[in-house]
Amino acid sequence: MTPYIILSFLSPFIVLSLARKLSFVDKPDGHLKRQVVPIPYVGGFSLLLVILISCPLFPQPAALALLTLLTLIGILDDIYQLSPQIRLLVQIPSFTLFLLYQYHLNPLIAVAAGFLSAIIVNAFNFIDIKDGLLLSYAIPLLLSFTAIFPISLELLNLTFLTLSALLSIFFLNRQPAICYMGDGGTYGLTTIVLLNLYSFVFTDSFVQLITSIVSQPLISALAGDLTTSILQYLSLLFVFSPSIFEFLFVTRTRQKLGLNIFHGSPHHSFILLQRRRSSSAYFPSLVAGFCPSLVFVLYTFNSNRVYTLSVTYFIAFLALFVWGYFRLISLTEK
Repeated sequence: MTPYIILSFLSPFIVLSLARKLSFVDKPDGHLKRQVVPIPYVGGFSLLLVILISCPLFPQPAALALLTLLTLIGILDDIYQLSPQIRLLVQIPSFTLFLLYQYHLNPLIAVAAGFLSAIIVNAFNFIDIKDGLLLSYAIPLLLSFTAIFPISLELLNLTFLTLSALLSIFFLNRQPAICYMGDGGTYGLTTIVLLNLYSFVFTDSFVQLITSIVSQPLISALAGDLTTSILQYLSLLFVFSPSIFEFLFVTRTRQKLGLNIFHGSPHHSFILLQRRRSSSAYFPSLVAGFCPSLVFVLYTFNSNRVYTLSVTYFIAFLALFVWGYFRLISLTEK
């Protein structure tokens, strides 16, 4: 395993050198891309190398095909600026077909899950707007997944190889960035996040949880053996809150301005905060600190007080989410 981790860790540095030679760069346009010089794209091809390295440790052809396809679409988007319609026409069917094949879902559920998956991909893409911002969110997110959710050893191998590459990219992408994730890196990273999510949600344990909650009073379910499972699903709301927040904020703002919600524009919460001299890393920092603390609460203690504390966390976090959303919306009107 160690040689695979080392190769994954070194892959971004190799790609960075090649991207510079091949001029695979993000050029400034004076509007959304305001860097002084062209910045190489590293994320997409780094993840393709991780996929290649992980093949012996992650022998799941369907998942590897999905991951490769979404990463390639992101790389093509970096090069040719694909239209939102083309991206969605690839993303939604790809996720849907994978879920039908891998988990044998009801077709309607698979389509709905494919649509939601495409939304999550674009939500992560919205976060990738400032140096180091996406990775400061995604790295603790993946770490929290490996700690909170029971996933297979094969998927764990892929996740840790990805984390090895992401740590290198974060070193190169921190402000001032000398490389960018690009859409290729963002799409590939989000697909790995979704593979982790699928492995937990689309299992018998999820069906049993829903059945148990429906078949008995909620208070009894919360007081019994379901407490840990329910907290695991509540933790999904914590983990995905920043991406959901940014997606809602950006789409709402662009709709108000009459813009296409999937076309790039500087209307992001982090840019707004920075212009108002607030910390643009506020939300990722919150999650980076909160995810490990949630894992600690869930798995270090085992008592009814843990449930009460976690629900308190959830209510406070939800209140912060709602307040922050409407506060930022009001700032865009000034």
